[in-house]
Parts: sequence; structure tokens; C-alpha cells
Amino acid sequence: MASGSKPKSVTKAIHPKSIKQIGHEARKPLVSLINTADLLLSGLEGELPEQVRTDIEAIQKNAREALAAMDTLITHLE
Repeated sequence: MASGSKPKSVTKAIHPKSIKQIGHEARKPLVSLINTADLLLSGLEGELPEQVRTDIEAIQKNAREALAAMDTLITHLE
């Protein structure tokens, strides 16, 4: 390889459609986490100890933030 040249994998840009598809695929587990957290926090599955409730709320918050970031990325690629 000549000095200063980069491997093709580094210089080849990822197509926005590929990133968009990855974004949609990444949404699925986030939505699942959010829905499961909602169910657990609703009390339908029984009372939760306070520390467990706090942990699930943190998981829910972080999953929602990640989902919002993913939605922003997808929107900017459209």
C-alpha cells in the first residue's frame, strides 16, 4: 500500500439507506425495553421493591433517550 493511502473500507462511505435500516433495526429492542419497563412499573405484575423500581425507571429513561436519538438520526437521513 502506498504511503498516505487508506484501505478501501476506511474511505468507502456508508450509504445513508444502510444507516437508516440499522436505525430502524435498533429501534426494535429499545421499544421492547420501554414496553417491558412500562408493564413492570404499572404494577400489573406485582409490587416492586424501591431499588428495583429505581433501576427500571433508569432503564426506561435511558431507552427512551436512545430511541429519541435514533429517531432524530433516521429523520435527518430522510
